Amino acid sequence: MGSSNAAPTLLNFWASWCIPCREEFPELKSIRKQYSLAELSMVGITFKDTRREALQFADSEGANWQLGFDSKGTVAKDYGVRAAPQTFLIDKSGVIIRRWYGRPSSDELRLAVEGLVRGT
Repeated sequence: MGSSNAAPTLLNFWASWCIPCREEFPELKSIRKQYSLAELSMVGITFKDTRREALQFADSEGANWQLGFDSKGTVAKDYGVRAAPQTFLIDKSGVIIRRWYGRPSSDELRLAVEGLVRGT
């Protein structure tokens, strides 16, 4: 992830059965509404989950960001993810600048995303 023309990225690993993952969906939805696609790319990757259950949950919550399905755990392994939720902030160059193990507080996540988008 990352190129000179790319937007910074919020990357979230989640699963439909994960309670903290389910609890953070409204916050992620709000962040997606706050920033344009040019300002912030958002990708949710579900793993250790069935595609059907993940889609049902994401649809019921009105997920408004890109979703990926890591059925073999390849992407999770590449990022060192073994449990959900985990959230990464990645700058325009593709460098991971922040990582949360578990669900960050709403304020902490919003401030970090704002800094990422502003480049600070």
